[in-house]
Amino acid sequence: MSKTKTGANAQFTSAGKGLTVIGKHCYGYSGLVEVEGSEKECLLFQTGKEYIVGDAQICYFQTGETDNIKFMISFNNIEVQTVQITDSTAYTPYEKIKLIIPPLTLVKITGKNVSSGGTRDIGVSFTGRVYSG
Repeated sequence: MSKTKTGANAQFTSAGKGLTVIGKHCYGYSGLVEVEGSEKECLLFQTGKEYIVGDAQICYFQTGETDNIKFMISFNNIEVQTVQITDSTAYTPYEKIKLIIPPLTLVKITGKNVSSGGTRDIGVSFTGRVYSG
C-alpha cells in the first residue's frame, strides 16, 4: 500500500489514505474526511521491511462544534492508541502522537463522531523516517 517516490522532484499531488516514502522519509495526509457516528478510515497503509519512527497529527477541521471526535490507531488490527478531542473550540494543532511502527505492519488510523450522528470534518497526517533493521 505504500508508494515510493525518489528524487527531488517527487511532488505532492493529492491527499489519500496511503503512505508515501521519499528516500528515508515518509508521509501520509488524509485530507478532509467526513465522519459521523460510525468509524471511518483516515489513513490505511502497510509498512515494508523497514521500521518507521514518526508522528501522527490529528485535526478537527471545523470550528465552533462541540461534538467529541475519537481517533483510533491500530497496528495489524490491534488498537494501540486512542485520542479524543472534546470539541473544536480548543486550538489546533493538538499534541503529536509519537509512534514506532514495526516492519510489515498494517497501520490504520480512524475517526468517529462519538457525540452524535452529525457529520464533522476531520483529518490525520503522519510524517516519519524510515530505518532499516
